[in-house]
Amino acid sequence: MLFRSNGGRWLGAAVGVSFVFDAEGLYAVGVSGDESGSFQVREQLVALYGQPKWDAANKSWYWRGNERLLQLIPDTDAGKFVVSLLDIARGRQTGLVQRLPGDAVDPANPETGSRLPKIYSK
Repeated sequence: MLFRSNGGRWLGAAVGVSFVFDAEGLYAVGVSGDESGSFQVREQLVALYGQPKWDAANKSWYWRGNERLLQLIPDTDAGKFVVSLLDIARGRQTGLVQRLPGDAVDPANPETGSRLPKIYSK
């Protein structure tokens, strides 16, 4: 089940929030906003959690722990950003995800590594 709320503020940016539930309860939260808030949100997340890693396959910044994954996905084509917080085990159980940032790199598909595009590395 998905629940959405529009018109809030998070880490100083105007955002919409989505909550994803299953029979066991909440397992994912998504926050999205327009591109103008992306830098501010990323800086606040860096202050809270330290420097993120880059995942080339998902084109996202991520902070990964043993149980949770926090991911910032800049979508410059659409002029927005998305931040998701996922319970890793439950996300895999539900089939919501196949590969997550921080999973082992597939040698047959090296573009799934952590090489940062030039535009982000400068």
